[in-house]
Amino acid sequence: MKKGFLLFMLFSAMTTLAEKVSGVIVELSSGGTLEIAMAYNPKIFFDGKVIKLTATDVNVEYTPSEIKKVRIAEVDGIGTGINASENLSGSIQVEEGFVRLTGFAANEAVEVFSISGVMTAAFRTSANGSCTIDLRSLPSGVSIVKVQKQSIKITRL
Repeated sequence: MKKGFLLFMLFSAMTTLAEKVSGVIVELSSGGTLEIAMAYNPKIFFDGKVIKLTATDVNVEYTPSEIKKVRIAEVDGIGTGINASENLSGSIQVEEGFVRLTGFAANEAVEVFSISGVMTAAFRTSANGSCTIDLRSLPSGVSIVKVQKQSIKITRL
């Protein structure tokens, strides 16, 4: 019953081309969120073991324990994004053509994924816990830069 209601809510929300648009927000137990505008046609499936979320250029799976809440709300723009909202060590900034990571542990894994979930690059933080990624080294389109439980969406034209 809950699954049917959720699917009804997903398909009944209408997308507008305003700055804020209707979308699906998946709040993760880790504190991160996944936001997908309705323009990307999000769908949620549960096969009894994992929850699959698909949309244009997105295909992710979560166990039920990884999801805190799913809701329909306004999201920024018409894109998709994955954001971390919990207080963790380190910060990720995008400035002047670079992604700058600071304040993390030494030798921390930094991974870059395409929006479809394929890892496209991997880095490590330096001894002082920082890492700088030249955006020109990333493929064109949308990428997700992830370190620890934090992630940021990067769009490179």
